[in-house]
Amino acid sequence: MLDAAAAPVPARPGESDAVALSRLSAIGARLAEAREAWARAAYPAQPADERVAAMWRATGRGAQGSFAHQGAWQQLLARPVVAAFRQALSTRPLPPHVRDRALGDLRDTLFYQLVGGQGFAELAAFTLETAPGGPVAPLFDVLSERSRSRAARCVSARGHWPQTLALALPAAGATERALLVQADPRDPEDWIELHCALRLLASWAESPGDDDRDWSIVTQNQGRSRGRLRALAASEPAAALAERVAALPALAERTRAAARRWAWSWAWEALATDFAFDLDRPVVRPCVAEAGVAALEAEELEIVETWLLLVILRGRGDTVRRWAAEGRGDSDGTWGRLLLELPADLREADGGLARVRAALAAGWDARVASVAPVLRRVAGLSEGRALKRAFWDVVGPAWHVAVAHPRAGFPTFVRNARDWVARGSETGGPLPPGGEA
Repeated sequence: MLDAAAAPVPARPGESDAVALSRLSAIGARLAEAREAWARAAYPAQPADERVAAMWRATGRGAQGSFAHQGAWQQLLARPVVAAFRQALSTRPLPPHVRDRALGDLRDTLFYQLVGGQGFAELAAFTLETAPGGPVAPLFDVLSERSRSRAARCVSARGHWPQTLALALPAAGATERALLVQADPRDPEDWIELHCALRLLASWAESPGDDDRDWSIVTQNQGRSRGRLRALAASEPAAALAERVAALPALAERTRAAARRWAWSWAWEALATDFAFDLDRPVVRPCVAEAGVAALEAEELEIVETWLLLVILRGRGDTVRRWAAEGRGDSDGTWGRLLLELPADLREADGGLARVRAALAAGWDARVASVAPVLRRVAGLSEGRALKRAFWDVVGPAWHVAVAHPRAGFPTFVRNARDWVARGSETGGPLPPGGEA
């Protein structure tokens, strides 16, 4: 689905495209090293791990469960949090008495920021980043469908992300792009790295820059993207989030490491507000985009598969493939009538046909494979007086009741099914007789 090759590769002023590609390759190698370093990070097991897991589970029961372990949380987190704050404050020329007052207020405020604000949820998100496969995938894995929809809506509407999606998905509209991103099965980190590459290319088109600036562009865009995911992860139900964190190995050291990174972000928020330590102010800023259009649910996908079967039987399989990929149907009345065969509540729901297109585009192979066995059986039917009954014997069990039964045209259905199977349309080559697509 991603087609970065479709995007132009502008060289830096005075450089060739080949040099620009070489620079991108070098940055990609550096990113791979950073990923490997993250994966190799050591979190040694400690006797406190089981106790810390119990503390995390208690946070899922709300403030009462958290207060039951107040002293233990202070003991676990005070040192890494204060150290991270002190390091952040050292970057500013603060008078010693201001710094000391801020650190004193921090010690008094720490637990209340955790339990009264969004602190425990934010700390959980930072801790999840340390899980195997991190930092991005564990955050994404914990998201509900609603949160994933919000993430997709956010990247389709904020900052420079709309330009990235427009280049990667040129045939889709804004709503469809959000749905396609939401349905994409790949690691979301691939999307982030594509976005970073395109931001680099845009920067190079304006000025030569240098290696340090290039790496800064990458790390800033990665950091913002991960921050949005952390905020979404922190918005998940507390019990489920706490249980996911509590299941991690070497949890005491992971929690301390997460606390250092969380406190670094908190310190910069505190500096910006003159150390107000406002419990209502989140450390991790959420994306304010609305949740957006929801992807199709399981039963709606079954309806779409029945409709896809009908479209292929009507001889418009190539049309629906093009429509899903590019948004272009046929200009005749037949295609318009086929679109009307979709149930009204599916066509007229928020997002309408865009949701159907996105579902087909994101899962074309799966959708076609699901109807392939029925098409093969239809292709094997004999034309004659008993064809209608034989057709429904084959098709009926797979037909969703929300799509109206065709009343005529059964010989044409058989011929179109034979053509579809003979061309191997779902796989790009001939289909094996009787086999699954």
